[in-house]
Amino acid sequence: RLRSLRPHEPIDLFSAAAVHRQLQHRYERELVGGARPAMRRLLEGTINRQAVVKDTTLFSASERPNSRRGGEPLYQFEYRVDYEDERQPPSFTVCVVAADVRANQLYTFASRVPAKVWESGKADDLREAARSFVLL
Repeated sequence: RLRSLRPHEPIDLFSAAAVHRQLQHRYERELVGGARPAMRRLLEGTINRQAVVKDTTLFSASERPNSRRGGEPLYQFEYRVDYEDERQPPSFTVCVVAADVRANQLYTFASRVPAKVWESGKADDLREAARSFVLL
């Protein structure tokens, strides 16, 4: 855990909140060109820059319609984080990003698990949960 600018508020830089804050400032610029290039830029510009992170690997990125509401598409992506400290196992994340442009709001779903959980067959469960994420 790293500390925020406010000394009494610890933050987890790999949480959905961190991704949410980064995308909220860059949404229109970053998502130009499709899901895969945008998510690669996001990982390189945010998570991969953290001192504890050795590398990030984007496995998949896709754009899908927001079937319940129409409007802006949803972006779903999966990535792996390898850490500088070799004692810390890699983690895997499934994330969905959705924007309500009319309301100027950004919504995220993220599930991050250790490699052991991901590789035990839970990856499909996490993907299914991510696919259920829509804006109502």
